[in-house]
Amino acid sequence: ISIRLNHHHALIPIFITPLIDLSQSYSTQTLQEIEQVLSFDFSHNGMTSLLSIPKEVPLPNFVSTATNKWKQLGAFYVLQTTLNHSLLNISILSINSGEYIRLPAVDLSMSDQGIRQHLHFLHDIALEKLFGRRGITSTRFLYTMSTKSSTQQQPRSEVWVADYDGHNPKQLTNEQSLCVTPAFIPPEKGFRSGNFLYVSYRYGQPKIFLSSLEDHSYQRLTPIRGNQLMPQVSSGRNQVVFICDAGGNPDIFMQEFHPSTGPKGVPRQIFSAIHGTQASPCFDPKGEHIAFVSNKDGRPRVYTLEVPKETMIKQVPKALLISKENPENTSPCWSPDGSKLAYSAKTNGTRQIWIYDFIQQREYQLTQGPGHKENPSWGPNSLHLIFNSSDEQSSELYLVNLHESTATKISSGPGKKTLSFLGTYIHRLKLTTYEGALEIKKSFSRNLVYS
Repeated sequence: ISIRLNHHHALIPIFITPLIDLSQSYSTQTLQEIEQVLSFDFSHNGMTSLLSIPKEVPLPNFVSTATNKWKQLGAFYVLQTTLNHSLLNISILSINSGEYIRLPAVDLSMSDQGIRQHLHFLHDIALEKLFGRRGITSTRFLYTMSTKSSTQQQPRSEVWVADYDGHNPKQLTNEQSLCVTPAFIPPEKGFRSGNFLYVSYRYGQPKIFLSSLEDHSYQRLTPIRGNQLMPQVSSGRNQVVFICDAGGNPDIFMQEFHPSTGPKGVPRQIFSAIHGTQASPCFDPKGEHIAFVSNKDGRPRVYTLEVPKETMIKQVPKALLISKENPENTSPCWSPDGSKLAYSAKTNGTRQIWIYDFIQQREYQLTQGPGHKENPSWGPNSLHLIFNSSDEQSSELYLVNLHESTATKISSGPGKKTLSFLGTYIHRLKLTTYEGALEIKKSFSRNLVYS
């Protein structure tokens, strides 16, 4: 999958020296894992690129007096990792200034977290110290994985969570039914998200449930009748927007919400189009506007509208058309800084990821190549995106940033994966499986916005 860059952004070369195990107490496998994690993080953060130096070229010492030799090799920064028994130390030498940046030492024996999580955390600290911009390596994402055997009459999908690079996958639901569109409830600043919403077909009709990442308990979000789909929580954690056909048509509803006690009051309808189907609502970072998909004007396109402040709407709010380049669009996702909107659009017969830039007031195509790419979700830095790309045989997840021209596959193995939400500091993600989309079409008995 290739990426069409909106502008050229030079990546800063960084060289990672071979890992030094001073106590010689770790296995070769563990040492290789540390080097692999560091290499992946620093080559996919959108700010640095790994400098490759041929093995036959002698390396300078990791000291400030060797900066001229490192500069001749093309390095801007040099990173050194040492292990002394259980103590992990990372230092970075700035070639231009000759100064050292020492990251906090980590005692690997004093935590139940794996080495990968420690390294991701240290990478994000390093990125913030170098560029004043925190990385996304400590984030996680929600997705669904669908399976269908010869003995099953209907497809099944369960909710999973994984680290940003696809590692440490963990199954969160075990309903033996169709689960779709999970979404994290945004955490308090500095914390991980502990709860999420998802849609389940366990009772036949799709209903929204609130669940926990830890004990996997669940409860209904609202007793409202009808099909309920595609929930998403505002960054203020006080509102949930979703699709419901309680009034006879798939329209946009909003539910007041508290992250500790759950829903408050009854949902209210905030947008309706009698001759159209609404889908995929998402909040802007301030919770003041919503982007959504509607075919009210003929073909499914992306619109935005201001969240109505009145409890009872006397007239339907005016929606602003965003996607004008392509007639079939799905799954919009607002960047955390509010400057961009990512969505999927059918382009020459294949779904690609497109970006609408609110500052430049224009839309442009991001991805190219075969495979239907859908459900983009922004990282907390408004630079990275995760999306799923599918063909007739499989659906896998990909990571990309706006500074590089290729996407990296971060999932593999059996089952069709559909992205839904990037977490920790990132506050959303959308997705359904293809089979789930078909089930939604049957539930609404209408021509939904999915092809």
